[in-house]
Amino acid sequence: MAKFGERLAASLERVKRVTSNNIVQAALLGRTDRERLLKNSWLTPIIRGWYILGHPEGQGETTQWYASYWQFVRCYLVERFGTNYCLSPVFWSTQTGHLAKHIFKFHGCYII
Repeated sequence: MAKFGERLAASLERVKRVTSNNIVQAALLGRTDRERLLKNSWLTPIIRGWYILGHPEGQGETTQWYASYWQFVRCYLVERFGTNYCLSPVFWSTQTGHLAKHIFKFHGCYII
């Protein structure tokens, strides 16, 4: 039977194959690997089904988040909308027929 360190190393190898600049989508990772890596602080949850892969010593710091933010946004939007999205501070209002400023909350931050 494999030792704990060997199982953890195998999980890290598998997760590294499915990451995109340290962003991991849970659907691409097996349950056992995901739970093992979460328990040992190698994965940090972003939103449901999305994680940052990082060293456990970096847990609780904002550096991982800031370093991975735009990569997460890109991966999430491509997965959710394909190429049918645009990041813009304005949008076309269907109610008024005019361009309007749009404010929305994304991961705890207000974006204008």
